[in-house]
Amino acid sequence: MKYEIKEKTSKYFRIDLGLRPGYEESQNSFSVEDIKAWYVEWQQMRTESNQPTFAGVVTETSFVYPHEGKGMMEPAARIEGEVMRKYHESIFDNDEEILRVIRDLAEMLGFRAKQERVHIVFCDRSYVLENQ
Repeated sequence: MKYEIKEKTSKYFRIDLGLRPGYEESQNSFSVEDIKAWYVEWQQMRTESNQPTFAGVVTETSFVYPHEGKGMMEPAARIEGEVMRKYHESIFDNDEEILRVIRDLAEMLGFRAKQERVHIVFCDRSYVLENQ
């Protein structure tokens, strides 16, 4: 078997969100399996209404941060996704539209996981969505 290298035209994004509502370490957390199920549900709903959706990899990770004078760790999920010209020709050159779709996914996941903040990286830009 021999592999041939071919150029792929893609744009990448990342969404990071915590899995534990609030800052209490004793609080029950959602799971990465919950995130995966909600992501699939989001894809199905958007596909049924002919709206774009993006593939991604969901992994378990952790946020480590200071809070009220002590170090804390929170279970988190990371979604790393790809927008390929081949499958998204109609919006590929419109970064604002792509970001709107990514934001729709991030907001839905943040709402369901009861998060105050959700972090997005798209191309060379980063954003924090804050629940008001």
